[in-house]
Amino acid sequence: MAYKVLNDFIEKEHDNKFYRKGETYPKEGFKMVAKRVSFLQSIHPEYNVAFLEKSENVTKAAPKEKKTQGSKAEKDGES
Repeated sequence: MAYKVLNDFIEKEHDNKFYRKGETYPKEGFKMVAKRVSFLQSIHPEYNVAFLEKSENVTKAAPKEKKTQGSKAEKDGES
């Protein structure tokens, strides 16, 4: 699962990697920790901004389902 970065920040739990606005979190090679994501999605007490989007709409596109032309039973006139 990937999240969109809303504001630039340095991720201290990812070897001080810099995340730029518009990038995805986490970067390749780093694991996502749900508790950390939740913290980064909330308004930071010192900076007064959130760093990650709340929704996971930056995930990879799911493969489209192929349309089938019905089962063999339907083709044979059975229901």
